[in-house]
Amino acid sequence: MDPVQAAIPLARAVYYVALVVLFGASVFPLYAGRGGRAALSRWPAVALSAAALIGLLTWLYGFAASLDDSGDVLTTIRIILIESSFRVVWLVRLGTALALILSALALRTSLIAVPAAVLLVCEGWSGHAVAWGFLGSVNLALHALCAALWLGGLVPLAQIVRSSYRGRSDLPVAETALRRFSAVAVLAVAGIVLTGSINTWHVIGRTPNFTDTYVRVLALKIALVVIMIGLAALNRYCFLPRVRETNCASSLRPLIGSIAAEQIIGLLVLLDVSVLGTMNPHA
Repeated sequence: MDPVQAAIPLARAVYYVALVVLFGASVFPLYAGRGGRAALSRWPAVALSAAALIGLLTWLYGFAASLDDSGDVLTTIRIILIESSFRVVWLVRLGTALALILSALALRTSLIAVPAAVLLVCEGWSGHAVAWGFLGSVNLALHALCAALWLGGLVPLAQIVRSSYRGRSDLPVAETALRRFSAVAVLAVAGIVLTGSINTWHVIGRTPNFTDTYVRVLALKIALVVIMIGLAALNRYCFLPRVRETNCASSLRPLIGSIAAEQIIGLLVLLDVSVLGTMNPHA
């Protein structure tokens, strides 16, 4: 495989991880209580925004290279941005990615959430969802937003829990954040399962062929999400009640490990999604 084209999944992964963290962390203070106010600081936000733009540009270059037979990739990029049927989504992505960097520099979490959300919604108007029409685009856009709300919120949540465990902040702050995040995560997971099921049924139908590479990669993603849901349920129904009962910072220790495991698996899910987007489900 050509090195430029091989870089597309990695570029997409960088792009997705940055967007997920930016959206989830910028929305987190809206529901997490006092502990969520410092969820996102300026320079990490700027670095993530820059990473999203670099990932997007690399993805565009690789995409153009995959379509080009003449060796003139820049001309192909110009055609994509000016003449192709998907020029609008790419122009919106590029313009919004620049707005995201400006919002991060201003460090206004509400401003960061808006361009991050727009970029996530753009996923519904590219790739496999476009073939399904408007409903498919809306379904995939909602899927991306729900996933970012859950996965991205784990980053500031982990910071709060570790801070309380080490005595740098009050335990009630962590307990409130955990309780409110858990409630939001239930809604997000419900949205992920519903929209994901609809999209899977539309793409591969009722009888998946597990000899197909696309189906196996998709099955891996689903298995990872199921494990994450299991960990989230363990946090909600086992570890969080212990925090309330004991009112002791040491009770946060299992949560630290569980949330870290969720983050690692969530990263693997995003890597899987990045690869899936470059594959043809009907090949």
